[in-house]
Parts: sequence; C-alpha cells; structure tokens
Amino acid sequence: MPTQPSTYLLIPGAWHGGWSWWPVAKRLRAAGHRAVAVTLPGLADGDDRAGLRLQDAVDHLVDEVQRRDLTEVTLVGHSWAGYPMTAAAHRLAGRISTMVYYRSSAS
Repeated sequence: MPTQPSTYLLIPGAWHGGWSWWPVAKRLRAAGHRAVAVTLPGLADGDDRAGLRLQDAVDHLVDEVQRRDLTEVTLVGHSWAGYPMTAAAHRLAGRISTMVYYRSSAS
C-alpha cells in the first residue's frame, strides 16, 4: 500500500535561512511530499535583528502553519530551531504529526 504524501516544515537553526533546507526540500518534493522551508525572523539577508526574541520565532512558525492551513505536519528543526519548534508545537497540537530534531556534527 503506498504511503500518503506528508507535509514537512523545515526550520533552519540560528544563522541560517530557509535556503539551507533547499536540497532536502527538493528531494522530499521529488518523493511526492510537500516541503516548506522557512526563514525565521531576523535571519534573512538585511533583516534587523535588534529587539527580536524567541517568541518572535515561535509566532512566525505558528503563523506559517496556520496561514498555509497545514495539517499532519512533520516539523524538522536544525539545532537552535528546536527551541521555537517545541514552543510552537504546543500551540499547533492539532496540526503536528511528528517532530524531528536534527543536529549536525562537525566530525
């Protein structure tokens, strides 16, 4: 029995943008899934980071999921993204199916 396509929200860690997930998103889409790579507030080129708080990142994730009307979402967070991802999941409890915490290592 074929698996149903999933929706993945790909969240970069600090000092990265959604671009860092583009190769992964491309592979997910090629496999028939929906993939959305976001850039958190203050991390896009030219963004003013002054005054931003963790809550701003949490609100951004919640807004993205709600604005796109995403359901059965797999949240994938790299490194620091685990913090806003965890907080956002509490507010999106009915829309999240899985959470993946990804930490790359230098070695």
